[in-house]
Amino acid sequence: MLGNVLVRPGSNPTADKPAAPLRQLFSGPGSSGVFRNTSWTSFRRRLTYHAWPIALLVLATIFIFRYPLLLGYRFIGNSDRYNQYLAFVDFYKQNLTGGGFSAWSEHMYGGFDLLSLAFSFPSPLFLFAVLFRDADLIRVFTYVAAGLMLATLVLTYWVLHQFTRDRLAAFTGACIYSLATYPLLKLAQNDDTYFSVLFAPLMFHIVHNADRARLLRSIAALGAIVAFCIYCAFLQEFSYIVLFLLAYGVWRFARGNRGPLLAMIGGLSVGLALALPRLVALYQSTTDTLRVGGGLNDLEYVGPVTLLRFFSRDIFGRSFAENTQGPNVNLFEGNLLFVSVFASLLLVVIFARLGHGLTLTHGLDRADAVFLSGYVVFVFATIHVPAVYRLVTVLYANISFPHTRIDVSALLPIALLSALFLTRARRGRPTARSVAVIAGFTLAVVIATTADYTSAAALVGWAAPPFLQCAVCQVDRQPVDVLAIDVMRFGVIASLFVLLLLARRVLPWFSRDALKATLAICISFQAVWGAWVWLSGPVTRDYVSPYQGNDLVMAPPGQFELPGAAQADALRQRLANDDYRSITICPETVMVADCSPILGLVWRVRLADGYLSGVTSRYASLPWAQKRPDGRIVTGVGLHDIRFNTLDQVPWKLLALLNVKSAIVVDGNLYSNTDWSPDSLDVIPNPSSYIYPRAYFAEGVFPVTAEQDITAIRREFGLCDGCVNLLDQPAPVDYVEGPVFGQFDAGSSPSVSGGGDRIDVSFPASDQPRFLVLNEAYAPGWTASSGGQPLAVFPTNVVMRGVVVPPGATSVRFAYHSFLEGAVWYTLALVAGAITLAGVYAWTLQRRR
Repeated sequence: MLGNVLVRPGSNPTADKPAAPLRQLFSGPGSSGVFRNTSWTSFRRRLTYHAWPIALLVLATIFIFRYPLLLGYRFIGNSDRYNQYLAFVDFYKQNLTGGGFSAWSEHMYGGFDLLSLAFSFPSPLFLFAVLFRDADLIRVFTYVAAGLMLATLVLTYWVLHQFTRDRLAAFTGACIYSLATYPLLKLAQNDDTYFSVLFAPLMFHIVHNADRARLLRSIAALGAIVAFCIYCAFLQEFSYIVLFLLAYGVWRFARGNRGPLLAMIGGLSVGLALALPRLVALYQSTTDTLRVGGGLNDLEYVGPVTLLRFFSRDIFGRSFAENTQGPNVNLFEGNLLFVSVFASLLLVVIFARLGHGLTLTHGLDRADAVFLSGYVVFVFATIHVPAVYRLVTVLYANISFPHTRIDVSALLPIALLSALFLTRARRGRPTARSVAVIAGFTLAVVIATTADYTSAAALVGWAAPPFLQCAVCQVDRQPVDVLAIDVMRFGVIASLFVLLLLARRVLPWFSRDALKATLAICISFQAVWGAWVWLSGPVTRDYVSPYQGNDLVMAPPGQFELPGAAQADALRQRLANDDYRSITICPETVMVADCSPILGLVWRVRLADGYLSGVTSRYASLPWAQKRPDGRIVTGVGLHDIRFNTLDQVPWKLLALLNVKSAIVVDGNLYSNTDWSPDSLDVIPNPSSYIYPRAYFAEGVFPVTAEQDITAIRREFGLCDGCVNLLDQPAPVDYVEGPVFGQFDAGSSPSVSGGGDRIDVSFPASDQPRFLVLNEAYAPGWTASSGGQPLAVFPTNVVMRGVVVPPGATSVRFAYHSFLEGAVWYTLALVAGAITLAGVYAWTLQRRR
């Protein structure tokens, strides 16, 4: 039906040449190197040749982002983009434009290191926030997101064109790759995590073309990309790209080509060496959280049922609000490879025909196609086969989400296989009859893709309930609820796909190339339309409260304006923020997403709760449990967060220890900064009569081990039967993990100033030694000094910092030293060593000559 393997080059005059380095996109047909034949004539000819694909990619990006780019809407994305990414960008912007830089933030969990987290290290993109300091940050990063998508589309198109020499096939493959739901999720979540998607095609191109002549250049380029992504990208996604490229290098090595594997190993070694401090910091921060060994959580499912989502994205429901399947659907990070039904079905056809129909030339052969197909099967098996999943969990130390995010490494093989399949042999002008068929099928696909099937489902009695039970959708024949209108939608589109394949059999004048052109056009449209629906569709714009179904948000003008200095100051003054901490009450009936990070980082409220990449073991060990009025024991501790949905979850006694005076009841207006004023803020005071101050002198100090410290704090500040779980006086002693013991002078009250990496505590002098407790999160990077004399910092009461103050001292300065300080010296020494070795090697060669 679709022919056997083709080896004929296309009509492009450079088709017989092997794939060349990146700048050859704009070099002449006779170019044999990176810097040769880059005349204006050659550049113009290349640009003209690629003009319509690039122009269409630009138009596609504008169409997908047309609401924020043209109509004044605000691209908020998912909750992680607003709560985490944009909040961190704004935090760094305020720091840098204020003339300073701080690695430590005191605005969640009692304090945390921004640089050691998996997603908060500042990237070059953050410079846009500084360059456009007076501009709307959300609008600026809407352009950043759109620019990254366009860059990925163009780069992927170029890489695929190197292998296909067919502009339409490469264009379609770029849409399949760049507009798949997974890349769109990463773009809607965090621009920095999208770097893995952006760089994967370029890395594959470098590895594929590595040979003896280009080995050192390939290693240098790969090393730079690896080091950059380790620092700035989300490491887990990027590690899957590395896994794919290493496997590809091993495959090529087994077939007698050492270049790809040597380039990948060399580049990975260079990148790891350059980024070693970052890796150490990530390892330390990750192993000290609840994420390690967490296994599956309530968003993950390993089994065959989610394979249905490969064929139709909304088969289990279009949002968490509509979904009825509970934990087993992976709506966002499961089997979401495509936003095109035709692309999904095309991959099935490719596998069913064992690769027949692929146009394999320009450096790829059937063995390479076998590897690409095998890797895709491995990724699907990781998601759907528990035994394979368990192997991956061993490799990744059972850190959460190991099986779903591996999708990112299968996208390029899928796009490449699809583009090779859609590559046409002759690419001549189709006949009038073929044009009519192409136009007719395209129009039918456009209508079927964009139609609303609600009314049609009602005609067959599918309107109520909206879900149908499918008894044959799983291998074990357990009934599964599937969305009725999406079943109908998939049925119509799949029927059109089958009819198109049959047209090749029944219409002898409908050529194979015309069939491929029709498939390519339909897939490209579906991908662009699906991307628009995912990022900007009606469900993202019509909502009662933000993220009510965990959907993306495309906010209307006027919502989600980041607060100005006057607004933030008014909120902090209302909360007595300089002296006390607060928590947020984030009712799930108001918003599904967490609401604390934006208030902490953007409004600069000092919070005891929060949402980060993981809850630290010290913080999680505190007695967060609380008994509800109905007798149930609940806790606010999750895998990533400390969150309180209702007031009866709040452990007021523990929070009094943590300097928490107030609970902020967050509503939609405060969260989105819409029609909000300080007077409308609903603040619940801590009912405890005593609240530990931000800094104080301890009277009695008792030395303990870390385990004894946790046990003592749980005993004294945890849930107890038959007693009021509030605090009316301080504990008789403070527990110190160090050689400190006895009674101390506690007669004066310290005052605290500063913030971030430098905190100063001032107090009247005393002729007695004192033990100062700073009620801020303890971390190994903190040091202390008084009058130039260094002081040891001890973990106190599990999560606080304590120092022995010598007699006569009037102040103590706490200073935080992040891994970045050592990383700078490490990198300079590494580069200097490399230059020295290179110089010695060059001198040795010169002597030998």
